[in-house]
Amino acid sequence: MSYSFERSIVIHASPEQVYDNLLDVASHKKWGEMTEMELLYEGPVKVGSRWRSVGVMDKDVMHDECAIIALERPRLFQFKSVSQHSSMGTAGMIFTYRLEKAPEGTRVTISRGFVTDEISSKMMRFLLQVGVGRLMDIFMTAPIIDRGLARLRDYVEQAHK
Repeated sequence: MSYSFERSIVIHASPEQVYDNLLDVASHKKWGEMTEMELLYEGPVKVGSRWRSVGVMDKDVMHDECAIIALERPRLFQFKSVSQHSSMGTAGMIFTYRLEKAPEGTRVTISRGFVTDEISSKMMRFLLQVGVGRLMDIFMTAPIIDRGLARLRDYVEQAHK
């Protein structure tokens, strides 16, 4: 994996409450960037549970195939996404949500890292190697992730009033 990009937010709820909302994968459509979602598992979420989603990020349509790769209640929710972008080709990414107790509730930190050997675009691999990917994340991806974290915060806090 190349570098990891991360953002965080404090949610006024317990780590268990936040974790339960992350574990409800279908609810990700309510606060994430997805326009479509198809769950490919039955029963409770566990390592290996998979889903497909479609989303739009800066007019770039993404078709994602996702699978949970790590769960540690109530501290860690991690999944791998293989995303087919309309402009960039295929990119493998690991998304990690870390939850820490904070005085105000729970600090949620999301990190996203590319799996460089799963990036089909030679240009994208080059941009990541020379550091341009980090600049793209700061100026383009950060606002999108921040918006998703704020919607997650609002969703969880509204559910636990």
